[in-house]
Amino acid sequence: MANCAIYGCFTNRKSDSYKGISLFKVPGGKDEYSVEWSRKLIHIITKDRVVNPSLRKQIESKRLYICEKHYQPTQVIHRKYKTQ
Repeated sequence: MANCAIYGCFTNRKSDSYKGISLFKVPGGKDEYSVEWSRKLIHIITKDRVVNPSLRKQIESKRLYICEKHYQPTQVIHRKYKTQ
């Protein structure tokens, strides 16, 4: 289950109270831009919390998520998909 990695945030994909809130994966690319962006996001995530074994595993496996509540509205683009 994906949870927001920001300390004190309880947004996750399973909670009914957070339906409609997107979770974005921290970039895991190998190009210079993705590596630097990922480094900065991981710094933000870890600056206010203890890096316990569970969080360390998420960082190493590149399975960190940040929910849209931690972005400015202009930084998130919502697209509507057609349902058939």
